[in-house]
Amino acid sequence: MDSASKDKLNFERLLLFHKFHALINLPTRVTTSSASVLDNILTNQNGFHQAGVVIADLSDHYPVFCLTNNMEVQKVNSSSNRNNVPKLNVNKIKTILNNTNWDFILNDGDVNRCVQKFLDYFRRTVDDCCKFLPPVSSKFKKSWMNADLLKLCKEKNKQYLKLIKDPSPNNLFVYKCLRNSFTKAKRNAEKQFYDKLFKLNNNNIKAKWRLINEVMNVKKQTTRIDHLKLNDCTISDKKEICNTLNRNFIDTINSLQGGFNQNLQHEMFSDQNINTFYLDEINTAELFSIVNSFKPNKSTSDDVITVAFTRLFYLMWSPESAV
Repeated sequence: MDSASKDKLNFERLLLFHKFHALINLPTRVTTSSASVLDNILTNQNGFHQAGVVIADLSDHYPVFCLTNNMEVQKVNSSSNRNNVPKLNVNKIKTILNNTNWDFILNDGDVNRCVQKFLDYFRRTVDDCCKFLPPVSSKFKKSWMNADLLKLCKEKNKQYLKLIKDPSPNNLFVYKCLRNSFTKAKRNAEKQFYDKLFKLNNNNIKAKWRLINEVMNVKKQTTRIDHLKLNDCTISDKKEICNTLNRNFIDTINSLQGGFNQNLQHEMFSDQNINTFYLDEINTAELFSIVNSFKPNKSTSDDVITVAFTRLFYLMWSPESAV
């Protein structure tokens, strides 16, 4: 936009009328023949604002940024992560639990409080017997990135800054050569990295699909229902949503039953007592088999007991681990 044009003046007047002001006053798109302010940050908040332009060749427009002291930062407490357990002293946990006097739980008449007390005590015991280490972070965000590519990328960025200061044909030619070399080397490194992973997971269909989604940058979509629209009414209460879906399911079953032959009779359906139910006996081996079949990516229960935490019980109390 021309600095003296009528459109620019009308735009500035419109911003001032709504009490907005621009924070970026440096060119955000620079070519060999022009420099324009096409990207900006508008605000109507008073206070400290430090804004600027990042000189980078991510696109033909420079990224813009703004720092302000009016935003609240929320701290995330990650100390309760029990999935990162590199060293676990199972024998020590067994010794502590075997020597524990459980009267403080058994004497409580409320079942829910007993379960909660046991879980709290067990978690404290695990925390005391485990050595938690921070996750090991890689130097590179991309797994296929290496030191040679990083060096080539720095040379490209350095030449780009040189091109911005002196947009000569020679500097432009050198920058394009470095950019093309880096792009080609990056694509080859990424291809070799994923080729190796696909070969390692040749017989694992689930891992293959995970790699395909990672290559295509496909993010997992949530299937959670936040609200339900029924006729002209919107339901947002979780309990009411659940009851509505259950009623719809029951109505569907009842409508399907209307098409069945009601005259079908069988001796096993005679003299039914609908006020009784039967629970078959479950043994320890069956329970351990069910726990061991849990998949680690399944959601946790309402009391935030993770699958890894549940498997820890199996590790300590299964017949194979008995001392």
